Amino acid sequence: MDKEFLEKYSLFQNKQLLQFELVLPQGFCNLNYKLTTSDGIYLVRKLQQNSLDRKLEFKTAYLAYKKKIAKKPLLLDKKNSLMICEFANGIHKSSFSFQDIKNLAKTLQKLHAIKLYKRPINLKKTLHSYKNVSFKTKILFKNLQNFSSDLVLCHQDLNPKNILFDKKSIFIIDFEYANINDRYFDLAALCVEFSLNQKEEKIFLNTYFSSKQTFDRKKLKLYKKIYKALCNLWFKQLTL
Repeated sequence: MDKEFLEKYSLFQNKQLLQFELVLPQGFCNLNYKLTTSDGIYLVRKLQQNSLDRKLEFKTAYLAYKKKIAKKPLLLDKKNSLMICEFANGIHKSSFSFQDIKNLAKTLQKLHAIKLYKRPINLKKTLHSYKNVSFKTKILFKNLQNFSSDLVLCHQDLNPKNILFDKKSIFIIDFEYANINDRYFDLAALCVEFSLNQKEEKIFLNTYFSSKQTFDRKKLKLYKKIYKALCNLWFKQLTL
């Protein structure tokens, strides 16, 4: 794929394609390129995992864009495994100020408020897709039945590489795993991925739920363990 290939799309009609370069670091599911044109900057994603629902990803990204927490998806070419979006400026952070944590909680609130009518993901069924699952891990998933579900649109891959901080704005990227799931999955993912300490976690959860709502610490603790277990299984499968 090169600039000449991209010129065929009507999106770039009457625009000069100036520079086309890989964006580093790369993820596991796509090859990401930065395209600079005479009219602006775009993210070009070469999609590499055919098993993912790219129409759902495109739709979810657009809904998030309408909430001003993602950049606008512009084109999906399933035949050529290509997606083009507005380019998101910003930096990835591994440590936060307390204000960053509050802003992140408010961003996640907006994502979880998006209405998307779709059958929820079945985590137990997801577990069955992995080989050599330990008895301990199976028990974790069985314990989900002890808690009521609180289903929302979840990103399901909220690691530092998928969150960009740009001044006072936060943009979420890469919605390929987004689906309907329990909100505690995303909450646990953020707590784990950003290694929030006790004080940071309290600020994050109090902001997310607001002072009028309570949250279930036992449920969050279980989802943290489930998230870590799924990550371990996923990375092990990549090496097979």
